[in-house]
Amino acid sequence: MIFFTVVLFLGLTISGALAWDIVDSNQTTAYQYINLVRCLNANEPTSNTTVGLDSDGILFFNIKAQDAEHSTYVFDRCLNQNANSTMIHYIINGDQNETMINATHISQIQNGSELFSSCGKPNFITDDDESKSLNLTKRQKYSNYYEMKVSGTTNCKEYEQFDSLTDVCYDNHDAPSFKAFHLKNPNHNAGLKYVIWDSHHDCKDGNGHTYSIPPGSTSLCTKREVYSWFATLSVDECYEHPKKCTGVHVDHSWQGTYKSGERMTYSHPYYPHFYNGP
Repeated sequence: MIFFTVVLFLGLTISGALAWDIVDSNQTTAYQYINLVRCLNANEPTSNTTVGLDSDGILFFNIKAQDAEHSTYVFDRCLNQNANSTMIHYIINGDQNETMINATHISQIQNGSELFSSCGKPNFITDDDESKSLNLTKRQKYSNYYEMKVSGTTNCKEYEQFDSLTDVCYDNHDAPSFKAFHLKNPNHNAGLKYVIWDSHHDCKDGNGHTYSIPPGSTSLCTKREVYSWFATLSVDECYEHPKKCTGVHVDHSWQGTYKSGERMTYSHPYYPHFYNGP
């Protein structure tokens, strides 16, 4: 039996003006990557960044920062305003031994890079996908609903699906039982940012790996152990101001509620629905 703890994610946000240097062009996928790296390079908190591909082929940013909260804020702003139809992976002050293919300093790719064309792209949800979904009613009712599929293998072919709500931390206390994951963001109006902790519980301590996928899309299968995870939509208060999440409780489809820090297991009547796939 796998046990989970559900807690609210806490954090800090540092506000401040952003300096913009934007490509004057149509917003094609390639130009979105250029817009993103120019925005990051133009802002001191994210200017010391190495870019490459991670082991799953996702465009990966490793940011060296003196103030992690400020750098996170700047990165999220640059991404949300300039490259919101891309799939991104980033970490603040990450391990130097972390796999990064074709690593390049961000200042060297201001006019483009082969990384932008070779990196993995999100899969967008079609009308046919929606009509076949078992959870269409839930998606229509809950705008902050997303699907987290975790696997005990690294190929994601067999998985457990958790119908999750944003702005809540999910913790796997039997970790590392999950070896890989992929997500679906059914919201067609807002991007989904999610953080995976591959060695820490309770969505805190250590370096969480942050990913982002566009509205109405699914991620690639990502081979990373999962101890705990957290997701937030770009329209949520928690996206830029996670402190405001403190004390908020979440309503589920069965009209139940639970409060921050309450321990729940599969037998708990308010635990999110899950089933084995595919």
